[in-house]
Amino acid sequence: MPLESQQIQNLLSPVPCITVAPDASVSEAVALMSEEHLSSTMVVEDGVLVGIFTERDFLNRVAAADLSPVTTCVKDVMTSGPSALKATDSVGDAIDLMANRGFRNVPIVDESGGPVGVLRVREVIAHLAFQLRRVDSSEESTFDSESRAALQALGKLPVESLAKGKGTPARVYQTDPIREALAMMRDRKVGAVVVENSQADICGIFTERDVIVRLAGSDMSLEAPVMTVMTPDPIRLLTSFTVSAALSCMHAGRFRHLPLADDSGRMGGIISIRDILGLVATRSSQDKPS
Repeated sequence: MPLESQQIQNLLSPVPCITVAPDASVSEAVALMSEEHLSSTMVVEDGVLVGIFTERDFLNRVAAADLSPVTTCVKDVMTSGPSALKATDSVGDAIDLMANRGFRNVPIVDESGGPVGVLRVREVIAHLAFQLRRVDSSEESTFDSESRAALQALGKLPVESLAKGKGTPARVYQTDPIREALAMMRDRKVGAVVVENSQADICGIFTERDVIVRLAGSDMSLEAPVMTVMTPDPIRLLTSFTVSAALSCMHAGRFRHLPLADDSGRMGGIISIRDILGLVATRSSQDKPS
């Protein structure tokens, strides 16, 4: 049976979600997300899901707008009426939301619209990495031969192909202000920017997770250089790596974004989990009968 046609409840394991009321402050929501090591919280009113607040919401609507997390209510910056799935929906439905609409967290609700968990992109990536390892080692799989062959072909693609057609990678210099990096991430609708030094070598990466961890609870000026809040010396993927190798690296390190570099260490682009899921979603749509 193809991966995409299987039910979420039979293949993946949504994690318990955390919830806040619409009137909760952003600082309360962020503290809860940090404590539980989650990138989102469900916003619930009268037992029904009315919104979701994510790291990207914090980036775009709080940090980039220079709002105070203490005085800003979640209801004013959350994503209202989020798309949600039931545990009986297909894995393909979840991949479509993640790949085509950029969701990293898909709420799982019951029949009454109450949240019962959240399916994270991490769980999908973990399963894909597991299946690619099985395919590469010729172990038995629950997938049919056509799906196994498609997964194997996907895994052998050069990771460089994921960066093609995406335009100029989002990048800033280490001395650029945090404000400029936040604006670039918001305007380019990306979850990370690569940070370069004066020699144009990769020296860091600044991600949505860095925004939450290093800015949410601090009074740091947005005019401070991005080098003070970036993740320094990130792992780089060589442009010659395969998608399978990239997926394994991202899963093992819990990375959502990784820069690409050529043999000289120069910037070769940046790929995200969404790029890989996009390949899976494209393969799925091509395999469907017309």
